[in-house]
Amino acid sequence: MTSATAERTESTAATGARVEFRGLRRSFGTTTALDGLDLTVEPGELLALLGPSGCGKTTALRVLAGFERPDSGEVLVDGQDITHVPANRRDAGMVFQSYSLFPNLTARDNVAFGLRVRKAKAAERHARAAELLDLVGLPEHGDRYPHQMSGGQQQRVALARALALRPRVLLLDEPLSALDAKVRLSLREEIRRLQLSSASPPCSSPTTRRRRCPWRTASPSSTPGSWSSARPRPSCTAGRRPPSSPSSSAP
Repeated sequence: MTSATAERTESTAATGARVEFRGLRRSFGTTTALDGLDLTVEPGELLALLGPSGCGKTTALRVLAGFERPDSGEVLVDGQDITHVPANRRDAGMVFQSYSLFPNLTARDNVAFGLRVRKAKAAERHARAAELLDLVGLPEHGDRYPHQMSGGQQQRVALARALALRPRVLLLDEPLSALDAKVRLSLREEIRRLQLSSASPPCSSPTTRRRRCPWRTASPSSTPGSWSSARPRPSCTAGRRPPSSPSSSAP
């Protein structure tokens, strides 16, 4: 990754998994997206990648999610090499910039889709979907289709869908870029609240109490793909460039 920075915050309760990139390289023809990226994210840490379009932010997320294979290097989660593990076995949830909701499914069925694929019982799927729709502030929108919801509401459904399987790693690809300022501020606080409430695995009792989180940043050093500490920053910006979206219709 070149010409980018990263910002971090840690929740008061360390949850999730330790993620490591070791010497990660990925090129597309003559364009190098990742050039020897070494990066570690601790459990419970919120990290944001910042930089201009094309510097490798989305590529890094897609490699971690399993949608891209690196040319070289390793991806480790809790010390286990998952570089060649299929995406559906990585226990990672991803929110795409374009939302990528299934247009022929209701909000409830979109959230429960992953559980359906895992052949969870109908009662479990419905209970989990209702729980998460309530968590993101859409308890009355379960029967609505994507075209009946605003962009901010669709983004909340996409976030709930990513959380449905209780992933150890949650990836967000510039989830707020297409929203107006008021909705962006609201959803930014929602994501922070969800991170803090993730200390409770079922996500059934979210906390709304504000907590102070120490921020620190990292920036590229003179060595391509390596990072060094920098002064604290008060805010963050997510990555850029939308990844490929799922099929427009559910199986």
